[in-house]
Amino acid sequence: MRWFNCLTAQGVTSLEEVTQRHCTAYLQHRCAGRSTHDAGTGSAQFVLVQDLQELAAYAELFTTDRYRGGFHPWAGQFAHEVTGVAKRGAENKTARRAPKSWPRC
Repeated sequence: MRWFNCLTAQGVTSLEEVTQRHCTAYLQHRCAGRSTHDAGTGSAQFVLVQDLQELAAYAELFTTDRYRGGFHPWAGQFAHEVTGVAKRGAENKTARRAPKSWPRC
């Protein structure tokens, strides 16, 4: 919602008008002088970038407004590359539980 409010404040009335400049300015604005409880932390920045990118990834689901064809925020970069957040491995952070042995039937 903040993203759309920010665009409206800049006079952007359609997602088709969004440029990389808008995305970068929004990220900088959200991160500037923020506490660790807002978008100043790496993980919060990661989520913010990922959210803006997902609007492009799911563009076909939006029938009334979407980014212009071919536009993808931070094109060619993943959110962890944009924000400098270490990429998580494929393994889940939650420790695996020992397999449960089922009673014989």
